[in-house]
Amino acid sequence: MRVRVDVPDLAGKAGERGQLMVIDLGVVREAPEAVLGSRRGPRGWRWFAVFGLLAVLLAGGPEPVRGHLAEATVATAGKYVFSGPTGLYVVDGDTIRNYRLPGGEVGWQVTVPAQGRAQSAFLIDGTVLVTGDGADSRTSALDAETGRLRWERAGSPNFVGDGGLVLLTDPRPGVLTVRYEVVELATGAVRWELTDLAGEAVFHGGDRFVRWSLPDQVEVRDMGTGRVVTTGVVPPWDDDLLRSYSGSGVQVVGGMMLVPRYRGGRPVADAYDLDRLVLRWTADLDLSSMHVSECGDLLCVDQASAAGGVHAIEPETGRVRWSDSGAHRLERVGSVMVAYGMLEQPPRIRILDPANGNLRADLGRWEIGWPYGDDGRVVATRPSPDGGALIAELDVNRGKVRILGVTRDAFACHSGWALVICNREGDNTGIWYPRDRADR
Repeated sequence: MRVRVDVPDLAGKAGERGQLMVIDLGVVREAPEAVLGSRRGPRGWRWFAVFGLLAVLLAGGPEPVRGHLAEATVATAGKYVFSGPTGLYVVDGDTIRNYRLPGGEVGWQVTVPAQGRAQSAFLIDGTVLVTGDGADSRTSALDAETGRLRWERAGSPNFVGDGGLVLLTDPRPGVLTVRYEVVELATGAVRWELTDLAGEAVFHGGDRFVRWSLPDQVEVRDMGTGRVVTTGVVPPWDDDLLRSYSGSGVQVVGGMMLVPRYRGGRPVADAYDLDRLVLRWTADLDLSSMHVSECGDLLCVDQASAAGGVHAIEPETGRVRWSDSGAHRLERVGSVMVAYGMLEQPPRIRILDPANGNLRADLGRWEIGWPYGDDGRVVATRPSPDGGALIAELDVNRGKVRILGVTRDAFACHSGWALVICNREGDNTGIWYPRDRADR
């Protein structure tokens, strides 16, 4: 289970959008929320509005059960906070402090090894990755339990693979090249590296690293070894868009590269098999406003535009298995598909059958804290009409909501990794989480 929190610099500059496949759980005070890499999570889309306990009771929803919340308060003078399964991490300039749960006592405190202040911080597989904001950007890996420095290297992480690998990108100001390194998360050992011309299009996802040399030369490498899998010619949709590839709409997912085209007066997507660079299928997808991700044996197509609407498509053919016009995002969790409502603050959470999109349960409107547990449970929150926040635990596999309680003396609450973090007066942060999890 993975977490990413991009921390903007203390002047409030947001982080760059990358392709790190992890989840935003940060709490940002007095600064814009960082823009996160593409994933479900990954995707840190946040919603907030007033819809409280009274509405739940009037609708016949579950009643709150007293005593289900454990609570701790920590002094957090720093501006940025993120959470993990057993603790809280506070970033304050060049210092990172860990608070342990339950209890809120200080576990460790370290000065950021990388040059300058912390520009970004990630918690992933027991490792905190910290990137400094100095001119010579460097990334340090800390043991999440002890704060001990594991390794330090030049560059910034912009992709983390499922095999415990980190892709570091090291562009240098005034230099016409960019250096890519794939290192092991646990040790920092370099698996392979590549120096390329700055401005060349690079895409990555899963176990593939794709270089696109203008106008049409494509090279596919294995992410783990750097071995060239295949090369070939793929006609680009638009040279100018490809040159500024961050907005081109090209996406790497499910062993395919999706390339945007415009045919017959409408946008379409060509799906190329990344092992052979042959065209697998063409579908009516507008990749400029859609995000495609793996959802079990299907691909989920989310809609970023106000029009909304999501699709579940078959990766072998591109055929739409089913659609839902009332959602703007889909996520596969265990044996179910979770649909997040559009134009609602917070969004309505509905549980759908992955096979056909039929409704299994409507859990109401919640802001949830990614990632889901292995058991399909997640802590959620929404504002209470009497102040504070209503806190619940959602079990999406069973389609159940368990109300845990209400925070009264807190504001600006966010869910995060099986807990809820709220601001309190006096530069304090309140933490609430299910008591039965604290007792495990």
